[in-house]
Amino acid sequence: MMFSASPFSALPFSASFVDASVASPFTSLIANQEAKRAYLLRATPYDPVTSAEVEIRASIGIDRPILDGKHWPAILKTAADTQVDLTGDEIDTPGRTSFGNIEMLLGTGDHDVLTTYFWDGRDVEVLMGAPDFQFSSFQRVVFGAASDITFNRDNLSIVFRGRSELLNVTAQATLYAGTGGLEGGADIKGREKPLTFGAVQNITPVLIDRVNQIYQFHDGAAQAVNAAYDGAAALTFGADVADITAAAPAAGSYNTQLSGGYIRLGAEPVKAFTLDAQGDKTGGYVSTAADIIQRIVENQTALTSADLDLSSFASVNTANSAVVGVYISTEQVSQVVTDLIQSIGGAWTFTRAGLLTIAVFRKTSTSGTIADRDIVNGSLQRVRTVNPTWRRKLGYAKSWTVQPQDALVSTATDTRKDFVSQQFRFSVSEDSTIQTRRAGAETKERNTLLANQADADTEVVRQQSLFGGDPQRFNLTATRQQFKYRVGQTITINANRFGFPRDMIIIELRENTRSKQTSFRLWG
Repeated sequence: MMFSASPFSALPFSASFVDASVASPFTSLIANQEAKRAYLLRATPYDPVTSAEVEIRASIGIDRPILDGKHWPAILKTAADTQVDLTGDEIDTPGRTSFGNIEMLLGTGDHDVLTTYFWDGRDVEVLMGAPDFQFSSFQRVVFGAASDITFNRDNLSIVFRGRSELLNVTAQATLYAGTGGLEGGADIKGREKPLTFGAVQNITPVLIDRVNQIYQFHDGAAQAVNAAYDGAAALTFGADVADITAAAPAAGSYNTQLSGGYIRLGAEPVKAFTLDAQGDKTGGYVSTAADIIQRIVENQTALTSADLDLSSFASVNTANSAVVGVYISTEQVSQVVTDLIQSIGGAWTFTRAGLLTIAVFRKTSTSGTIADRDIVNGSLQRVRTVNPTWRRKLGYAKSWTVQPQDALVSTATDTRKDFVSQQFRFSVSEDSTIQTRRAGAETKERNTLLANQADADTEVVRQQSLFGGDPQRFNLTATRQQFKYRVGQTITINANRFGFPRDMIIIELRENTRSKQTSFRLWG
């Protein structure tokens, strides 16, 4: 048995999507759905004997067991089946990625050492190619982590999970030490330092020094404080300084230290102190949903840019570059990402290859066609579909601190009083004629992180046009489509019944490597 201890991250596999515009053995293999497929497994469980990760290799279907000078024993029984959802059961609920188990042959005890390793949380990847491919022509089709193993006398099964759990972490891991000064006193020891991204209004910063009236609104360099208020009455800006502890402003005014996200008042506020700000600028100020998601994921999780489907981030920025903003304290990254992408009518998930991908829910130019002859007999079926909307409302310009009238001072303007008394303003798009043909048509309301009315007005019209038609949801299973598509793409279904052909958005993909069939959940 030949298992090396090569570092997993040092080996030359790319997690990127296949670039179908560049001719390669792999793209030719995808185009020829009748061709035989071979699979390689690579995993890095922990060996308690050597106190280190070891690289495990296995294969099925290759012509020779030596690739790239390494042994790939033919003990892979089944590669992982995959399911990637862009959304949940409802269009505007988060998606997920899940995997079937991977099975390896234990033989007559030759590979029992596999049962002694610790697999939980360890990287697992599956690569696909043709039986005669050179090692460099194989490409990753599945990437995730093991959660456990099961085994019997014949087989070891890797219980496999996707990477969504990597976003189930608190967005801010840095806490106040409670040692005084800019680390606050004992009363805020252990509290998360605030984070601000994009444009936010009427946030309540953290008071870290009551004597000197020093507050913090962002843990790091920030772009600007646009305004500060005492009971909704505007205060006067003094200066941005290098050391907030050494620069006391006059009463009724404030200074900032943008390099650390601090603000200092000249006197204790009469009522609640709030401010409007533009947040994080470490690496440059960002204000779009895609850019803020990338900034948070790369800085606040274990993921790096190599773990992102960067082409999807660029596409989302092209589709919607509206200004958004978020103020974070104890929220998890997964929830923040969901709130940001749903603000522009989008969704996120992890691809089967382990990349975080985002998309704006919309029809685009078609990425391919499924012919009627490739649809498995009886598999095309309309399933329960959410009723269309006749009225859609999007909340925008969030007031992060809602202030009742008794929390306001008399010198505040009526405009400001009105703003802080409501958490959201609303853009509305409606078409009452939809109710005539669709008695079950609904009203939908969603609060967003959009900062400006113009962007909200544009987005609500787009969403009402999309969801106010007569959308339907279909399931189908097809042959000769394996690993050709990804969720979020638009494809043409060339069936001869039920109003087809039509273009539909892929919202779920299931790949079965044993049957070579792909199941689709489609919307449109």
